[in-house]
Amino acid sequence: WRTLHGILPLKSILTNRHISSVGACPICHREAEDIKHLIFDCFHARELWNRLGIMDIVKEAMALDRSGSVVLENLFLADPRPLPLKPNLDIKQVLAVGSWYLWWIRRQFTHNGSPPPTFKWPMSVLAIANNYHQVNEKMMNTTVEKWRIPEPRFVKLNVDASFDPDFLRGTTGAVIRDKKGKFIAACNARLDMVQDVLSAEALALKHGLFLAESMGCNRVVMSSDNSELIEIMKNERP
Repeated sequence: WRTLHGILPLKSILTNRHISSVGACPICHREAEDIKHLIFDCFHARELWNRLGIMDIVKEAMALDRSGSVVLENLFLADPRPLPLKPNLDIKQVLAVGSWYLWWIRRQFTHNGSPPPTFKWPMSVLAIANNYHQVNEKMMNTTVEKWRIPEPRFVKLNVDASFDPDFLRGTTGAVIRDKKGKFIAACNARLDMVQDVLSAEALALKHGLFLAESMGCNRVVMSSDNSELIEIMKNERP
């Protein structure tokens, strides 16, 4: 909202208002920092859009107007188009997340934070956009579902995972219950390096199955909140 209205507190804007004496971009230190530079013109911004496969679309929009706010507005008003790298995502979703992410990176530089290395930026943007897409789909198709007891002689394995897209880390958890819902065993693990949400959820399942095996449970009903993982397991894809 603030970007589209041109009221982000960027260096050149603050300098023009006599609030700051330095107008250079805090990320590249090459040019004056305004909205268009931060989101589109900065060397690192261009590299981000290029790695996401949408730099040509961004260039077309930039040729229409010099205002960064207008360029972003035109991109958001364009017809929906799938992202070439990940067709389930719309380009506008990735643009929104990428723009916010560049602002967040900029704040890390100006507030003595610890910004992640540039090669991780595209992966983080895709992970955040994909998480939003999956949550949005769940909200549209939400049904109230209670814990279901397994069939006789089976146990129920519930697994889940968390994922930090900025540092590509996560955690996993698993719990096993019997047909009456009574606790049998549980485990958790820290993931020091993981690629995305799906990988974290798959590792949670792996840890849960190892736990079931160690407890002598060979008849297991698995439950996960990740629909993509469930479809992969149903289709027996590698």
